[in-house]
Amino acid sequence: MHMQVVKSCKGLPLAIKVIGRSLSHQPFELWQKMVEELSHGHSILDSNSTELLTYLQKILDVLEDNTMIKECFMDLSLFPEDQRISITALIDMWAELYGLDNDGIEAMAIINKLESMNLVNVLIARQNTSDTDNCFYNNHFMVIHDLLRELAIHQSNQEPIEERKRLIIETNENKSEWGLCEKQQGMMTRILSFCFRYCAKQKYQQIPAHTLSISIDETCNSYWSHMQPNQAKVLIFNLRTNQYSLPESMEKMSKLKVLIVTNYNFHLTELTNFELLGTLSNLRRIRLERISVHSFVTLKTLKKLSLYMCNLNHAFQNGIFLISDAFPNLVDLSIDYCKDMVLLPSGVCDITTLKKLSVTNCHKLFALPQEIGKWVNLELLRLSSCTDLEGLPDSIGMLSNLRHLDISNCISLLNLPEDFGNLCNLRNLYMTSCARCELPSSAVNLVNLKVVICDEETAASWEGFESMLPNLQIEVPQVDVNLNWLYSVCS
Repeated sequence: MHMQVVKSCKGLPLAIKVIGRSLSHQPFELWQKMVEELSHGHSILDSNSTELLTYLQKILDVLEDNTMIKECFMDLSLFPEDQRISITALIDMWAELYGLDNDGIEAMAIINKLESMNLVNVLIARQNTSDTDNCFYNNHFMVIHDLLRELAIHQSNQEPIEERKRLIIETNENKSEWGLCEKQQGMMTRILSFCFRYCAKQKYQQIPAHTLSISIDETCNSYWSHMQPNQAKVLIFNLRTNQYSLPESMEKMSKLKVLIVTNYNFHLTELTNFELLGTLSNLRRIRLERISVHSFVTLKTLKKLSLYMCNLNHAFQNGIFLISDAFPNLVDLSIDYCKDMVLLPSGVCDITTLKKLSVTNCHKLFALPQEIGKWVNLELLRLSSCTDLEGLPDSIGMLSNLRHLDISNCISLLNLPEDFGNLCNLRNLYMTSCARCELPSSAVNLVNLKVVICDEETAASWEGFESMLPNLQIEVPQVDVNLNWLYSVCS
């Protein structure tokens, strides 16, 4: 019985201490009742003892001194229990909700503050030297203790629904997959019922929350479709379903700025009804994870598109319209761990607004189109860990605004083109594990090159250029080897 109570406290010493104290010297029946309640979904915060809630409430009292940090902490409740939270997803949210843009630097400052307060743990799946230098956090994740997540949800639930900034709807009924139980399902049914009754009384039947999080599985995927969250700026879908069709009600989400769709199944989720997004006039950021997309749609306002572990082959090869027509104002495109990416479509080169392009960990990618010279505004090109990439086009020399280039771990890259020396504004070059890559003689013309970060063997190739490039620094960082990335790939 004692061990069952400890297990229900989820390893948090404070919870064990408080619950244990409340049950000390109590009859067996009270211990049994507590175990039954906790095992059937009662939150520890709902237990008879208010001492634990009092202790935890002091955490929020400390955060009251900094409203921004508190709001960011509360946002962590929008993601499923026992799952890692992508830091790039948080950066996208906070940029649009709170103006914390600046390439994610301000958001990371808040994340580091939360970690220093022991409220979260930050995990780096795979450490690349260029990541933090270029504000690239695709390999960075956050974990929050279940009890602290419950605290954030509990705090949100204290507000009247018409005043809530966040609405969390967990419409899942599969206990074995999602860890939900009868108590939680019953609670969610009451919340949804209340939402529907509340909306029915409103003239426009609107949900007032600015941030909406929907968790959906195969058994229940349409409870929320009758709502009209017209005020939402951020919409998060947490999926465990093989296929999901975006609901028609999204057409009325005229204020939506950020869409985050994450699939927590092992297999990809096929996302359909994507054309609905074309009606959203303020949509600026989309992040898809473990999603199969068959076609895109014209998104004139979209600035950033992040595709993580997605299947893109059908979407990029769809001949109905040009990719540049779909994303006429795209500034930042990130494609990471997309295993079906063999050849970057030439149509991407027509998106001349691009300033950042990251195609990373796409191990089957073997070539870039010759037309990459059209990226006249490109400032950052990241190709790290594209292990089958065999070469760079000669037209790379036309990227006059390119400042950062990352070809680290492109182990099949045998040489850089002679026109490489025309990159007159190149400042930082990352080429760890590129010992086989032969440097062109034109590298002597890279007068603005400040730093080359590489391994010892590659550094030897640059030694002959040091005397001709007096501002150049060659750095050989210590490699941090770990297997944390396996969680991301296999989970």
